[in-house]
Amino acid sequence: MALSQSRALSNAVVALPVVLTLVFIGWTRLSGSDEEPQPHLALAEGDRLPDVMLTDADGRRVPLSASIGTGPWLILLVSETCPHCETQVAAIEEMAALPEGLGGLDVSVVVMGEKAREPLWRPESSSFPVYEDRDGELKDELRLRVVPVSLFGRGDATVRRVEIGWTSADRIRGVTAAFLSNNAVGAE
Repeated sequence: MALSQSRALSNAVVALPVVLTLVFIGWTRLSGSDEEPQPHLALAEGDRLPDVMLTDADGRRVPLSASIGTGPWLILLVSETCPHCETQVAAIEEMAALPEGLGGLDVSVVVMGEKAREPLWRPESSSFPVYEDRDGELKDELRLRVVPVSLFGRGDATVRRVEIGWTSADRIRGVTAAFLSNNAVGAE
């Protein structure tokens, strides 16, 4: 008798999450919540960067377009409290320190959100220009929901590649190197 009670209890424990999930799905359907999940970013390849105002290291308000050059560019959207953001910036810094460098890639870092009391990394330690979006203008315009985000482009404000949520330094280096090989300075 104890064995059958144990088995019944075990089956109930396994079935409970399934039942709760089905109830939740039914409830959301009945409540009219058939909305598609929102994307993490309202910007895709081929879109133009919004020309919102950011704050530079000297406290001046500058347009986002000031952060891109005429050749290939990379804008890193990060947070001071995001460990993956720290990995991303460090990997690009390491590539820049190599003899071949970044092949003319203009890199800018945009810190999203409020200033952290205890940041994981300090933007002022970056060798790249750092801008701040403390008032959330860029975040709101892009409907940004996660960081890090890397925006790659070349020569104008058109985004050519979007990477969201990197976690691996090898992936960061690989994507950046691939972008550079296809968008080298002087390439048409």
